[in-house]
Order: sequence, then structure tokens, then C-alpha cells
Amino acid sequence: MVHLNYLYSHCMHHSRAQIIATIGPLTRSIDYLRVLIDRGVDVIRLDFSQEIFEEHRRTIHNLRIAASDHHRYIPIIGDLVGPRIEQDSRSHYSHSSLSPITEHDREAIAFGIEQEIDYVALAYVGSSDDVQDLQNILWEKNSRARIIAKIERIEALRNINNIVDTADAIMIARDNLGNDVPIEQIPYIQHNIISIANWAHKPVITTEMLHSMISSPTPTRADISDIASAIISGSDALVLDRETADGKYPIEAVEMMDRAILEAERHVAHRDAHTL
Repeated sequence: MVHLNYLYSHCMHHSRAQIIATIGPLTRSIDYLRVLIDRGVDVIRLDFSQEIFEEHRRTIHNLRIAASDHHRYIPIIGDLVGPRIEQDSRSHYSHSSLSPITEHDREAIAFGIEQEIDYVALAYVGSSDDVQDLQNILWEKNSRARIIAKIERIEALRNINNIVDTADAIMIARDNLGNDVPIEQIPYIQHNIISIANWAHKPVITTEMLHSMISSPTPTRADISDIASAIISGSDALVLDRETADGKYPIEAVEMMDRAILEAERHVAHRDAHTL
């Protein structure tokens, strides 16, 4: 694992691997954000497929107050939607699109630049050219935001080495990736991507961890095993999505994630962490 030292120096978190919490209407208050940070949240994710920008603006404002109260710097990820279509209750990449950057994404990027967010997560990356296209947009606006390449379609797997070289960080979006490759292959693909990112000294993020805690105060054994597998493989950060955005037990989910990561790290030889 690898450190981006300018951020790591501000973070005194419980585990070496970072916890990324997606914030929604139930958790955007200053008080709620204070508690989430206190329980171990290191990075905040804004899902630009949900809500309107004015709501995200309120979240960012509240987050910065809550982080200041903790004398912490909490990076913000703006997660783009990409050209997706809903089919059979699942999100799929729209292959008719010429670029993974849609008009809605461009509006979201402009909003993120205005708000000085730290990372833009590019959905449905297919090649390093896609990452470079986003980089050009950021450069044109004199933005210092860094790019997270989301790996969620088979084209990205074919070009994974070049994508890792070009992006600032990698996110393994396992749910959508499962639409493109046989689900039984996902654990091995995940392990391979993490290894490539670790070798390149790029932070690597894994998603879909504690889905059972959206509606339950306790996780399944499978979810805890999943966290352990990701940490043992070398993942630098794990994402809580609906668990903290609109789930019933956001604080419990963060606490459980922190405990599960710490336990996994006890069984792994010490290595440097690549933090966001």
C-alpha cells in the first residue's frame, strides 16, 4: 500500500486502510458527520447520480465544519454517473456512447471544481484515453482535483495497466463489473487489480462491502470475509455506499467496518498504505 503524504499527515484514523463513506440526506447534518468522522470515516464520497447539486453543496459545507471540529482534513470524492442505462434493475454501460463523460458529468465536474473537491471518480473507464480526457477538462479549469478510474467494464480489464499508470487512484466497482464478467471471476480479478495498483504505488479502492447493514444492525459472515479478503489482498480503502447514505444503521456500519479492517490488518504483514 502507498501514502499520498499531503493527506496522510492530516489523518489519524483507526485502521491503516481508509473508510470511505457515501453521504446522503440522512447523514449530511453537521452532528451526524461529526459522529461518522469520530467513528473512523477518512474520506467522503458524493454520489452524483443521486440528489441535486444544491444538496451536495450543503453536505460539503457541513463536512468542512465537522472536519474542522475534529482538526482533520477529510478528502471529498465526487463520483460521476457515466453513460449508464437501467436494465433488469441493474445499471449497465451504454455502448452507444462515444465517451464515458456525459453532459451531466460535465455539469458535475464543474460543480466539483467550484467546490474544490479532491477527487473525481470517472465511471465506466475503458482506456487511459478516457482518463486523459477528464484530465484535460480539469487542466482547462485549473483544477487540482485528482482522478479515480472506476473499473467496471471488461474494456478496462483489457487496458488495466495503462489505466493504472494514467489515473491517480483506482476504484474496483464490483457490482457493475459483475455485469460484464462471470461473477465467480470477480474475486480473482479484484486481487489482480489490487496487485497491479500496489505495484504502481497507486491507491486502490474496493466497493460493495457491507451491503447487509443497509437494513440490519449486524453484518453477515460473508460480508466480514469480503472485507478481510480485500485488506489481505492489499486494498487501501473500502467504500460504504447505501449503508451510510440512506441505510438504517450508518454509524454501526462504520464501526463494524473499522473493526473488521483492524482485525484483518492484524493478520497481514505491515506494509505502507496508499491513502487518498
